[in-house]
Amino acid sequence: ARATYGVNGAGVKVGVLSDSYDYLGGAATDIANGDLPADGVTLVGGGDLKGRLARLSDAQDEGRAMLQIIHDLAPGAKLYFATGSNSEADFANNVRALRQAGCDIIVDDIAYFAEPVFQDGIVAQAVNEVTANGALYFSAAGNYGNKNDGTSSVWEGNFVDGGQAPLGLPGKVHSFGSTPYNLLKTNSGLITLQWSDPQGKSANDYDLYVLNANGTRVIGASTSNQNGNEDPYEIVNPKAANSRIIIVLYKGQSRFLHLATNTSSQTQAVLSVNTNGAIWGHSAAANAYSVAAVNAQNRNNLFTTGSPNSVETFSSDGPRRIFYKPDGTPITPGNFLSTGGTVRQKPDIAAANGSKTTLPSDSGLNPFFGTSAAAPHAAGVAALLKSFKPSLTPRQIRTILTKTALDIETSGVDENSGYGIVMANRALVWAAQAP
Repeated sequence: ARATYGVNGAGVKVGVLSDSYDYLGGAATDIANGDLPADGVTLVGGGDLKGRLARLSDAQDEGRAMLQIIHDLAPGAKLYFATGSNSEADFANNVRALRQAGCDIIVDDIAYFAEPVFQDGIVAQAVNEVTANGALYFSAAGNYGNKNDGTSSVWEGNFVDGGQAPLGLPGKVHSFGSTPYNLLKTNSGLITLQWSDPQGKSANDYDLYVLNANGTRVIGASTSNQNGNEDPYEIVNPKAANSRIIIVLYKGQSRFLHLATNTSSQTQAVLSVNTNGAIWGHSAAANAYSVAAVNAQNRNNLFTTGSPNSVETFSSDGPRRIFYKPDGTPITPGNFLSTGGTVRQKPDIAAANGSKTTLPSDSGLNPFFGTSAAAPHAAGVAALLKSFKPSLTPRQIRTILTKTALDIETSGVDENSGYGIVMANRALVWAAQAP
């Protein structure tokens, strides 16, 4: 695509939000070796950004790995970085800061467990602002598995009254069908529960418990009160395989529920009773590109259409049902169950992961797998397109990227890969022929 159309991303600014950029050191070497732009990466964000980066205990310079991918695809683009790891509020502010710095394209791989599932939270609202202002926003779909590949780590559905909760716990237990509990088939991450109440206004009080393998003892609980001024959210620390998860309605009305184990399995489902719908938060914002991952490690032939190029088994699926507008106004007043709200098609597109970086081989970032690597690949393709024809509107770019994507998985748009794999050559061919 670069050779045929003479573009390399020049004139385009791309901003990355991730954990850190040069916490481990090595950016200067990357610049000297051509793995990052010769003029470096511009750091953006309020306050002492470098000091904040240095205090990130879990910083791995994943942001630098993402920047390398973008530079490989669009070496002429100007690159920017802001951390997204301090807090949701800081993340949202840095989304805006990158746009204020002139970034035409913004890409992230950060997610917060407390981001609302059924409503645009503060980060999604920042994404809405910058996309309304003309930016393109790409976000990792997540690495929490999908229903079609048998690797789901979530369950969604209406609350079903299963009778009095066990072990004398107060309230009515949810019935998952044949059992009043959901069995962990693997070790979990943080276990979270959200339901279809508005943020900061939940008047239905659900509780989340984890029992031991034979259901005789509570080994984890989250019982926050929801009295009309709280978030619809409960969270329990990670638990071992064979633990039993139960959901209890302490008081209130039936709602649509989202139970997540926030972990990844490439070979089996994490929950014994599971569904699709792993994508949540700002990656599900209406105008964001939620990006699924397709394996490209050691690949020396072109991507093609069809099932041989399916998404990674860990790639998160959609769709995402939304019940509230950002201000908490219900979309379908009076209907907060499985037929209410509106459904957003997610993910939007897929892109490559499994590429090489200069990060240490034991970092987990070389080779770089996950939707965290796919999102900057998609952003790099968009940078070439924007560089080739700067007059293209965000709507036109979305049309081009989706219409020229390679259709994989099931025919047409699907809940695993969206429209398919974004392809730079096909996109530029379309753009060249467009009026």
